[in-house]
Amino acid sequence: MEGLGYSSNRVPFTQLASLAPYEALAGAALKLPPQGRVVAIGRWLMSCSGLGEAGAPVASKRRRPKGLGRVMDRREWHLFRVRPSNHPGRRILGAAVILDRFVERGLAVGLRQEAGEMSPAGLTASLCAVSRAGPAYVGQSRGRDLAVNAVLPFLHAWEEGEADGGGAGIAQAVYERFPMLAGNEVTREMTEQLLPVGWRKAVSNARRQQGLLHLSALLRGAY
Repeated sequence: MEGLGYSSNRVPFTQLASLAPYEALAGAALKLPPQGRVVAIGRWLMSCSGLGEAGAPVASKRRRPKGLGRVMDRREWHLFRVRPSNHPGRRILGAAVILDRFVERGLAVGLRQEAGEMSPAGLTASLCAVSRAGPAYVGQSRGRDLAVNAVLPFLHAWEEGEADGGGAGIAQAVYERFPMLAGNEVTREMTEQLLPVGWRKAVSNARRQQGLLHLSALLRGAY
């Protein structure tokens, strides 16, 4: 959820995740027919977010599952000058699609199975959410970011914590295959500062981009 929020809405997305716990959403969704789950999850998330007008009706209190917290104040969200395609309401609906996709298997187990296919494209697709009208709720670029910055680090930590080492090396192997993510100010600045023009094409995959971000963090800490 934090990864859906970009820098300006990471905090409210994290707050939403705490107010609408995964266990409560998944438990309630599994009691519904499969064809109605994604709409219900979207309504429950929107009911907690306070952003009901963004595209999903707000569930009444009587229809909200047990375990959901308070309704957030709209003012907790950063909405000023946010492009319609990046509106947090659309990202919330994308989260509903992703949660519905894994509700049978469980989010963590399902993502681990996707990673086990050893396909960056497949893992990315599992984190995207298309829309019937307008831009995707979660597009390919954001799906890649979620995979590299959230899912694979989580899966790597999970592997490290397993006594039998059953999934050892999967997350690392998928990570090593990941193509470049969308550039940002930090990666561009570090590329210009550290690499001669003729070497800049060497930043050709997600690992090397992450290396630039790591070096930037080290430099900021040094000063």
